[in-house]
Amino acid sequence: MKYLIPQMFMVLLVTGCSGNPVTSEGLKAEIKANHREVPLTIGSWAQSVKYEIMSNIDDWQQYKGQVCSVRLFLQPDGLVRGVQSEGGDPALCEAAITAVKNSTFLPVPKALLGQNGIPFDFKL
Repeated sequence: MKYLIPQMFMVLLVTGCSGNPVTSEGLKAEIKANHREVPLTIGSWAQSVKYEIMSNIDDWQQYKGQVCSVRLFLQPDGLVRGVQSEGGDPALCEAAITAVKNSTFLPVPKALLGQNGIPFDFKL
């Protein structure tokens, strides 16, 4: 038992420093591999949303330093019902809206269901 805590700490330390961010593809693959819904925190789900949107924006680096606020309207399974801009850089907002419409998201965490859309501040 006295070695369990240091070993767990080393695993967390090594995995935390690996530099491999959580990607929506990795989470989707884990869901398929385990044939069940992987419980997501709101933070990890939001991170997967950002990666998914960024992967659908051509040359997203041209928007570096820009901000756009959008409201996502999603079904519980993550399918997009709609998206609307709530302010920010017009070019980034247009690119983000197009990207959202072309995206597939992970199932929405239960804590976010029942809201009038999900606000999302997109900062590059």
